[in-house]
Amino acid sequence: MAIIGEVRSRWRMKLAVRGAVRVVGVVVGLILVAAYGLEWARYSPASIIGARAVLAIGVVASIGWFLVRPLRHKVTDEQVALYLEENEPSLEAILVSAVEAHRSGREPESPVLVRRMIEQAIEKCYSMDASRKVEQAPSPLERRVRRRQRGGHSGAAAGSGIRAQRGPRAAAGVAQR
Repeated sequence: MAIIGEVRSRWRMKLAVRGAVRVVGVVVGLILVAAYGLEWARYSPASIIGARAVLAIGVVASIGWFLVRPLRHKVTDEQVALYLEENEPSLEAILVSAVEAHRSGREPESPVLVRRMIEQAIEKCYSMDASRKVEQAPSPLERRVRRRQRGGHSGAAAGSGIRAQRGPRAAAGVAQR
């Protein structure tokens, strides 16, 4: 079923973009921590080598964790159909039924009925442009998660701004003159 493949590729692209954003965030955080550590250690040769090692390991680990791991996960047609129907309730389980009938592996009681059910599911998906519509409207759970993330990111940005303004020695209790 082509609609399942289209949704799967969009889903994987969404995972890749989300992973890339997280990798960039981790790298920026590591750079800030390394800069602070280098300043604290007064740029000693050992601290420079340590910062390079931590940055290299952190970049490789974050790429593996946030990009490679999610993209290696194989998603079945049934999972994609459920994802599509969760985000587009008007499909009313017709897509899951069509996928199950298509993948059952045994000869159906009425092949004409199964073929017609699959055709109806495909027609309904294409008529409502479901594969694109799913990516445009976030689910209620995604909305709650995004709202919490925005709050956390705002707090972290404010803290980082205050921290950058005061300098690295202020946190260590050393008075700046």
